[in-house]
Amino acid sequence: MRAALIREHAEVVVVGYGNPLRSDDAVGLCVAAEVARRHRPGVVALAVPQLVPELSASIATARLVVFVDARRGAVEGAIAVDRIEPSETDPFSAHASSPRALLSMTRALFDATPEAWLISVPAVNFKFGDQLSPTARRGVDAALVAVETLADVATRAPALTGL
Repeated sequence: MRAALIREHAEVVVVGYGNPLRSDDAVGLCVAAEVARRHRPGVVALAVPQLVPELSASIATARLVVFVDARRGAVEGAIAVDRIEPSETDPFSAHASSPRALLSMTRALFDATPEAWLISVPAVNFKFGDQLSPTARRGVDAALVAVETLADVATRAPALTGL
């Protein structure tokens, strides 16, 4: 599957990733779909099954990138919101990668390092299926609030720096 490339400039890029056929593993995709549905100016959402090298072009011009993924074994209902940086030790592969490795690739290819956050959503069911567990549904709602908060800060930043 080819990754969708952003054709417009976005201040904020939300990258939700996971497997839509593995129940709760689809939480990142659900968050990205809802963010896209809201049509917030300056915010673009990508729902992808995995992080691939092509995504580096889409995040290189963003001020903020928010990755959203399922987290196995998480405390029920508690999302984790963590600031992340590029990693030179986390290898990038054509088949599987991490947000940190994608940020490293973006820095190497485009000399760009956007501010980046990882939202990890609690997930308890990874069996074949297309329904989220109640835990994952609550996590999606909490992740959407976190995305909105991060986007608010990122899109207000220029006005604040001019004070």
